[in-house]
Amino acid sequence: MAKESKLIDDEQRRRRGHRGGTREANRIASTLTALASDSPLVRGDEERKASAF
Repeated sequence: MAKESKLIDDEQRRRRGHRGGTREANRIASTLTALASDSPLVRGDEERKASAF
């Protein structure tokens, strides 16, 4: 019974498009993590953005 309601919940979530929101949240979280660790990749990206202006 619980399994059935879980499947229904998953289906409703899929229809509402919550998965896209989760993907966006994960992208933001990984960006913040990269910034917090001050990785060279992020630093290079910031320099590119600065030179674009």
